[in-house]
Amino acid sequence: MEAEPARQQQAQPSQSNDTPEDIQHHPELYFTDGNLVILAQKSNIRFKIYRGLVNRSDYFKAMLAPEPAATNDPETGAQAGGWLESDKGTDENPLILSSITFDELELVIRWITGMLSRPVSTENWVTLLATATYMMFDDLKREAVHELTPRLSTELQPSEVVSMAYGYHVPSWLAPSLTAFLSLPPSGLTAEDIRNVGEKVTLEYIQLHHNMSCFRSALALWPPPLNHDASCLAVARCKGEFARWWIQTISTTIHTALVRGNIEPQTNQSPDWVKSIQDQLDRVSFAAMADDDVLRMNDRIEGMTRNCQVNGLQACLNLPVFNQEGRAIMEAVTRLLADAAESDGLQV
Repeated sequence: MEAEPARQQQAQPSQSNDTPEDIQHHPELYFTDGNLVILAQKSNIRFKIYRGLVNRSDYFKAMLAPEPAATNDPETGAQAGGWLESDKGTDENPLILSSITFDELELVIRWITGMLSRPVSTENWVTLLATATYMMFDDLKREAVHELTPRLSTELQPSEVVSMAYGYHVPSWLAPSLTAFLSLPPSGLTAEDIRNVGEKVTLEYIQLHHNMSCFRSALALWPPPLNHDASCLAVARCKGEFARWWIQTISTTIHTALVRGNIEPQTNQSPDWVKSIQDQLDRVSFAAMADDDVLRMNDRIEGMTRNCQVNGLQACLNLPVFNQEGRAIMEAVTRLLADAAESDGLQV
């Protein structure tokens, strides 16, 4: 699972074919006293910086490391020993990064030279995170993760964060992004979401929401147990009217609210569902405290005593539907985290 198409080939140094007329220097990031000349793929604009700035990257260290002398002695045929200093990164032989675009390279060089304009957009931080991961700039990656973390829930889709958590190895993003994605309603899922999260997460999502749909369907047919008040003299009628009200009102609310995706991952509750019942409960409780025998028509369940109605509404609020669905989501996240630790080395 990756956050972007895989780099097609390992970046390799090679001889530039630019003619003198083609060569351009970056207007800000070509330091004449620098000692490392770099080109991005399909670009003739050269960057010139100081080698010491890239020493914190294992990617650059490997590319600029001395090479073993491989020539044979012309008389004896023996292999010559020793190492040859790399001539990569000179004006005559610039270091060409064949898997890095110009925009990616420019952002990274602005960061390592302290010339990155602030504040940095979310899009640019995502680019920096991707490039830092590929180039093994650990300190840049840490800063990108730090800057992006508070923006994840407001500026990026859950599937995008899942993709980045896997693709760029950011374990701290995995659990919250998987929870947010698995809480999305099926009606809001797009083909891009499925491409972002990959096969394993998609299959987990399908199974989870199938189970949740079956649970809701069963729940809609059965109202919660009603604790009748001592003053109730018509228990059978009271129970029947409560069941009728449940089927006509609350079972519909359960399906409508949950299908629309009103479950909040942090509370595993539907704001519409809870608020609707809580408002009725507050009005009925207020009337009871005021010793008002007449409930407003919109708040009254015909055929029930006031106290039985209060008990019934409270029973609705105590239903396990949201806790049960929340537990199901957490169990799915736990399975995916265990798989990520085993398959991808992502220890959360």
